[in-house]
Amino acid sequence: MEQIDKTRSLVQQIAGGKMPYEICIRPPLYRVALRDTGSTYTDDTSTQYREWQSYIPLASASLCIDMNLAEHLTGTLPVNLGFIIEKEYVDRLDCCVPPEGVELNPLLCLYTIISGSDDELDEPNRIQPAMKWIADNGYALDGQIVTQMIATFDAGDGMKRYDKAWFPIKSIAAHT
Repeated sequence: MEQIDKTRSLVQQIAGGKMPYEICIRPPLYRVALRDTGSTYTDDTSTQYREWQSYIPLASASLCIDMNLAEHLTGTLPVNLGFIIEKEYVDRLDCCVPPEGVELNPLLCLYTIISGSDDELDEPNRIQPAMKWIADNGYALDGQIVTQMIATFDAGDGMKRYDKAWFPIKSIAAHT
């Protein structure tokens, strides 16, 4: 119920046109990659993925974007699809983390909500506003961008997807 309330609040913010830009510490997360260069999607991963799906809305679809390539914003982004769940819920539910699961530790991040067409998840325009905010406020990207899907909505001309997004950052200049 707690997570449903959080999700409902985010959807209401989106409906009201409010897209947050906050500096925060990303919560500890677990992530399983489904399509990653060199990784294999094993039967065990498939079983665990299905188990995590049963925890929705605690666990949801995720994207991971390589920071080195994201900074150039040309062509398509190298998007790694996966599934993500906050460590807090893994501990509370005592559910297994697949062997291929990765623990993502807390990091200083720019937190925001990104959106775009559901069929254009690898388009740079989805992250451009956040990348601009980072540069304009004296920060630089300092790790992999990680997202967690909040919801998809029918935009009339196709589905539009909204994701919570954490952009790891470091300060590059004194900013007033």
